[in-house]
Amino acid sequence: MYQTQKYHTKLTSFLFMVRQPKNVLFILFLVFANLFNAQPTKTNVINQNQNLQQVYPQVPGYNNTFNSANKVGTSCWNDLDATYTNIRNSITGDEPYSSAYPLDDGSYGPINLGWTYTFYEVDYTSLYINVNGNITFGDLYSAYSASGFPDAAVPAMIAPFWGDVDLRGTGVGANQIYVKEESNKITIIWVGVGYYNQKTDLTNTFQLVLTDGTDTEIGLGYNTRFAYDDMNWCVGDASGGSGGFGSGVYGTVGAQTSGGANYYQIGLFGQDNSDYDGAGGDLDGIHYLDGRCFTMDLTALNVPPVANDLPNNREISLCPNMSYSLSSSFSSPEVTQTTVTTVTNSTLTDFSVTSVDGNLSTQTITINTDVLDVGIHKILYTAVDNGTPSAVAYDTLTVNVYNCSSSGDPASLYFDGVDDHVVVQHHNNLHSGGSGTYSAWVYPEAPGGSGEIPFMEKEEQFFLGLNAATNIPRFKVYIGGAWYTLDASSALSTNEWNSVAGMITGTEMKIVVNGVVEASTSLVGAVNTSAYSLYIGANNTTGMYYNGRLDELRIWGRAYSDEEIDAMRWELGSASNVYLRAHFKCKNEVVLTNNVTSNHGTLTNINTASCWKQNYASVWEGSVSNDFNDIENWEEGLVPDPIGSGSLDANEYVIIPKVGAGNNNLEIDATIEVNIIIFNENSAVTFTSLGDLTILKDMYSYESPNYEDGDVTFSGTQTQYIYGENDFYNLNIDANVLLEEDQNIYKVLTLNTGQLDVNSNELTLISNENYSAEVFHNSGSLIGDVTLQRFIAYDDAAYGWHYLSLPVKNATFNQVNDDITLVAMGSGPMDSPWPNVMTYDETNTNPDPQIGWWGPGNVSTTLEDMQGFVLFIPGGDFTIDVVGEFNSGSISRILTNTTSSDVDADGWNFLGNPYPSMIDWDLVTIPENMDNAFYVYDYENDSYASYVDDVGANGGSNKIATMQGFFVHVDQTTTLELTNDVRTVGDNTSYMKISKNENDYLLKLILDGEGYSDETVIRFKELSTNGFDSDYDAFKLMGSGNNLNFYTKIGSDKISINSQPFPTSSKVIPMYLEVGKTGTYTFMLNYKDEIDTNITLFIEDTKTDSLHDINKSGPLTFYFDKNESNNRFNLRFKFNGEEEEIEEELEEEKVDFKMYYFNDCIRVKGLEEFAELEIYSITGQLVKKVSINTKNAVLNIKELSSGCYVLKLNKHNEVITDKILIHKAN
Repeated sequence: MYQTQKYHTKLTSFLFMVRQPKNVLFILFLVFANLFNAQPTKTNVINQNQNLQQVYPQVPGYNNTFNSANKVGTSCWNDLDATYTNIRNSITGDEPYSSAYPLDDGSYGPINLGWTYTFYEVDYTSLYINVNGNITFGDLYSAYSASGFPDAAVPAMIAPFWGDVDLRGTGVGANQIYVKEESNKITIIWVGVGYYNQKTDLTNTFQLVLTDGTDTEIGLGYNTRFAYDDMNWCVGDASGGSGGFGSGVYGTVGAQTSGGANYYQIGLFGQDNSDYDGAGGDLDGIHYLDGRCFTMDLTALNVPPVANDLPNNREISLCPNMSYSLSSSFSSPEVTQTTVTTVTNSTLTDFSVTSVDGNLSTQTITINTDVLDVGIHKILYTAVDNGTPSAVAYDTLTVNVYNCSSSGDPASLYFDGVDDHVVVQHHNNLHSGGSGTYSAWVYPEAPGGSGEIPFMEKEEQFFLGLNAATNIPRFKVYIGGAWYTLDASSALSTNEWNSVAGMITGTEMKIVVNGVVEASTSLVGAVNTSAYSLYIGANNTTGMYYNGRLDELRIWGRAYSDEEIDAMRWELGSASNVYLRAHFKCKNEVVLTNNVTSNHGTLTNINTASCWKQNYASVWEGSVSNDFNDIENWEEGLVPDPIGSGSLDANEYVIIPKVGAGNNNLEIDATIEVNIIIFNENSAVTFTSLGDLTILKDMYSYESPNYEDGDVTFSGTQTQYIYGENDFYNLNIDANVLLEEDQNIYKVLTLNTGQLDVNSNELTLISNENYSAEVFHNSGSLIGDVTLQRFIAYDDAAYGWHYLSLPVKNATFNQVNDDITLVAMGSGPMDSPWPNVMTYDETNTNPDPQIGWWGPGNVSTTLEDMQGFVLFIPGGDFTIDVVGEFNSGSISRILTNTTSSDVDADGWNFLGNPYPSMIDWDLVTIPENMDNAFYVYDYENDSYASYVDDVGANGGSNKIATMQGFFVHVDQTTTLELTNDVRTVGDNTSYMKISKNENDYLLKLILDGEGYSDETVIRFKELSTNGFDSDYDAFKLMGSGNNLNFYTKIGSDKISINSQPFPTSSKVIPMYLEVGKTGTYTFMLNYKDEIDTNITLFIEDTKTDSLHDINKSGPLTFYFDKNESNNRFNLRFKFNGEEEEIEEELEEEKVDFKMYYFNDCIRVKGLEEFAELEIYSITGQLVKKVSINTKNAVLNIKELSSGCYVLKLNKHNEVITDKILIHKAN
């Protein structure tokens, strides 16, 4: 659950000092608010997965192909999301050219994986990413001209596409490299990369996935995957190429060990075509890679053959009496190998296969289905190479044979354009009356000829069809002895489904194409009733025949409004509809049926076997469950397929209607993929957190689904449209998308690739008590003004001032004034009335601590980039919204340090998050002379949260929320630059962070009492000093006088996060308490690293002269007078420096057994049996092993260096483990 971003809203009186001891800095009217508390999250990532890819069941280890033309079936492609890091700005070089031009031939790394990747029986834990389409182990590699494998001069390399990549070219979203690191996997994506010299006329997009073999997404036991989106060039200009290609030069796809003793080569790609002949042979065509992926296990010395051209989901669907052929191949990984492939099946009645062995082993299967084949069949592929040792690849193809002739499965009527047609004898229901609507779904194939071709017509009554010469729809009616004709304004798309309707109202005539009225004219009169037969697909008098498919032909006895006809094209006719006169559909032995009267048409010259085609839509019925993938839930008996399988055509439209009584509403709880989806009115669709709907074309929402935590992803290749209003939760844009109506976003809008065009509609990012939406930019862009809301929850115990910022370009205070009236503009905090909005000016040197705060001159004042401001909100829940073009890309701000009479006030700059998404402070490049910490006010506790170097105090996090104001400190004037690389999305409800460095020691103490709490942090860190370290320490910004403040000191500075060097002996750190009320208070241990059991932690009370072991004895409660010494308590770290002290403690604690580290020795006390002690490094390496056969033992380990070690004591029936920290002074 997302935690709402809270802002305090209690009006209180006058002043408190933010930072002490000096009387300056950000003094305001008991002000300042916390915007850090929450930010909407995208869990699982991008799944921002939520991964954005389609997830099909797959047999890992083999090539999964998909149609790159429409990006369907991309089961192996991981789309960008907010969990990826753009490394473009961190690429470097190691020799003169790559150092000067790292974006051409540079590298990134080393990346420490944190897990082991096994490559040809060698284990690696780090790697380098090289710009030129490969990764290497041991060192970076800048060579840009690819060579074939094996090559003695090439290091250990894995190359999804080794070519002369050049990231310096221009282009929207082009020339980026993204990385995503996980606990057992790394994914690297080269996005739209061009070639040398700075060329982007052709680009390549591809990715590499490496795992430790335990990742279920690519398959257990498999550790490498190459995947390709769109590939267009092979070589750069410096490699003998021109325009991306050359003679005899190529890009390499494969892998090899250092020197090439073992290698794996998919091919050498040098042609502008799709040719492919295996690892060796002629140069291959670059477009062969489009949409493909190759998954393999590179752990052993010989890699199994790799399958090509099998369906990505390893399934085909057929009907009886159909013929089907499929050609595939298995490629040997090495050019000298030969692969032998066998293909077997024993259940199909007519199955045959031809296979040719070779370096590229090819196979063709042929299936002729019979009614006896109805059911599920398996075809087994076994490919064996002759490598050393021999390797075997297995693959299985599932064949589903459906009983299409009797089940009423998907069908439409197909007309060959020669003589196919249907005749329906005259019936009274074939007359619409004085007004009416005639509609059809049409799928025209090759246009041509002249004259008129009907979809359906009745002589001397009506005609709905097209102009054969132009393919433009035409509607005609016969009134008073004359034909009246109306043509649409544009031609129909061929080989696509189109909705065409004609309407006559009695006073007007209209023609509607795909829901849009394309032409209309005034017309008075009633349509004639003729006794002629109804012809479908043919003109009875001219002999013109229709070529293509027809479905859902309907005649209605009334005219409908434009809105009704738009929605009705998605609604199937019902006999209960009193206005439906006739409804013709191809089903039940492929007979055209009138649903109202059961009158049947006569099929003339139509081949019923070839007639069996997908109809225009798959319609949800929900007969047995809410499962999308259960065929029984679909009206026509097949789950929608966006790409087609076997001899079944792709489903263009998926319709989700209101279900009938007793049926189930659709629940989307997995990743599904459709072309065009329609949610009809009252459709009641729900998503779960695992739901991910990928749309390849358009979306129509007459009823917005309940998206909950689910994802919707637009991932087509042509402009996609969103019709109808939606309340999206997570919306991912991987294509060009155009809004046709207003939309709301409740969590994250992720712009991966392409453009989202608002198109003068309203796109609103909602903020309420549960969610606060945000926008994350990868390579995509947003066109038009967008509204971003921020909900502010009222808290009667908090103050009414709030730190804010505006994430839109050229924002003025009018954006605030339209939500709350701004007063006393141009005034200061001591004026009457005082302003309710102010900014802070660090350059003002007036000693009055309030002068730095001042109200903007008027509501038209423009906010500067990255500028924060404070706003007073008097009470009640409140929502502020801003409208405009969101900030994106590079944003800079000059930070000042102006000398004044109060040095403690100098250098504090009040900033604001300039983006419509969170900032990850860990990703910000801190400029010289700027401290690494930032500070945000916590209104609930009247204290400040701070964050520095992966450690937070008072809930401080590395995340800065949208519209958040915050403070930073600089020692000298400098410039801070932010880019999209620092933006992130995610759960911002947890702030307790431990150090990334396992050798750091982190301790967090909370002081709680009298309605307030505060926290201080102590950290021992190798690189820190006893002085203030701007990279590791954070100042203490104080709450008001009524609050409590808890801190330590460095010199005279009050500190909230105090990083110290590791002590070599017992250490005392004074703690300071300032409270506004006398009363009862409690110290509590909030977090403590468990590094060394030899450390004993005490709180010393100098007033009672007592020590309290807070780790063992728990919280310490005490009475404290607000006027007594603020340095009453000390924090003591006791390293047990005296042996007799340790013995006394053991006696006091009555401990029978003890094992600890002291003075370069492991000391074991109270051992009553023989044991073996093993000492491991933090990486798991055994560094020492000794036997112990005495009760007490002292084991010298002086040879071990500083670091963290694991002790493992093996006794007869017990294993005891512990962890110690060895720290040696230099």
